[in-house]
Amino acid sequence: MTLAIRAERLSKRYRIAKTTPRNGQPAQPQAVLPPAAGLWNRWGGSLRLGGTREFWALQDVSFEIQTGEVVGIIGRNGAGKSTLLKILGRITRPTRGAARVRGRVGTLLEVGTGFHPELSGRENIFLNGAILGMRMHEIRRKFDEIVEFAEVESFLETPVKRYSSGMFVRLAFAVAAHLQPEILLIDEVLAVGDVAFQKKCLSRMESLSHRNHTVLFVSHNMGAIRQLCPRSIVIDGGRVVFDGATADALRAYNDLLWNITVDAETSLPDRLNRCTGAVRFTSVRVENVCGEKEWDFHAGDTIRMRLSYEVYEPVGDLWFHFSLQSSTHTETIATVSEPLSETPLPAGKKGSFLLEFPQVALRPGDYGLYFWLGSKLGIAYDNLNSQNASFPALSIWSDEPDQRKTAGFFSLPARLVPIEG
Repeated sequence: MTLAIRAERLSKRYRIAKTTPRNGQPAQPQAVLPPAAGLWNRWGGSLRLGGTREFWALQDVSFEIQTGEVVGIIGRNGAGKSTLLKILGRITRPTRGAARVRGRVGTLLEVGTGFHPELSGRENIFLNGAILGMRMHEIRRKFDEIVEFAEVESFLETPVKRYSSGMFVRLAFAVAAHLQPEILLIDEVLAVGDVAFQKKCLSRMESLSHRNHTVLFVSHNMGAIRQLCPRSIVIDGGRVVFDGATADALRAYNDLLWNITVDAETSLPDRLNRCTGAVRFTSVRVENVCGEKEWDFHAGDTIRMRLSYEVYEPVGDLWFHFSLQSSTHTETIATVSEPLSETPLPAGKKGSFLLEFPQVALRPGDYGLYFWLGSKLGIAYDNLNSQNASFPALSIWSDEPDQRKTAGFFSLPARLVPIEG
């Protein structure tokens, strides 16, 4: 096999502006360019520039990918995955190191990249196709296929600024996929599309791999990674921590997640904007039936969630609420709501409880978790979820080969009885 991509000690450094409030107390570093910070101060803003610091998004990343390989890139938010794809797609340059890419590259990194908001869907197909390297006759030849795949025929003459994010993604992926690139780079952007379109995209990527095209796929959907990628690279803190078979890569990724902890201070400023803070979660632990910390489950496994809390101000009662959410649209799939105490609790009171889901019948995919503490009347004391806290979504996978049996969220027991006559 020939070499499609070679990354040699890739490193990418950003300079992050540090700002401080006018009262002189330190603030969180802000990614603000000095000119913008100057305008902000001139207009009476409450922050001032406090110098810069270096942030290494990637450090000494090296690997080789052969032509025709489909490789997953996995890691926590901020690990450096998107930065890596931008370097390979020639969107940004590395600070150090080199990336050698052989073949025409198609990229799908951010919603709306390469689209002009004032132009129609039809015009943007030609614009985006040209940006991606397609010739005019090639775009015309594939135009009908692109429109059919994107399912936007009724909106072809509508400016794309009126498109939903899902329509954007459908059109962008359709153009990139029909470019017939030798190398296709895809970021988590597919999560914006609905479940049916995600399956359609995965099928398209699978067909590209069968035609000896190379695919790099960044995703938090471990089910999709398992289905599509025989090999995966795990990135953490800007470095490659594992490169090998996907099953082993996912175990390595799960080991990283084991080290994630939640305490009373996790995302506290964000949480207190919406909650009183009278009671706070002090730990959240997802574990398997053996009591081992786990985030990655096979369909049919028993899932346990062990939670602890502490009362910081006296409360009249305490209720717990849990929601399981879709990772694609964050709609609520299932809920649990139970009282932890229907009598007053004093400050300093601590408690723990276990939430168990026996033999979950969830379909493969990633599911967001939402935990809430409050009163019976709905006063929120604290909440945590997979978006604002330091814990990942729940990942469910299956070895079911027939993908027609993995649509939806739940496996609903049913019986099909043929009727004669």
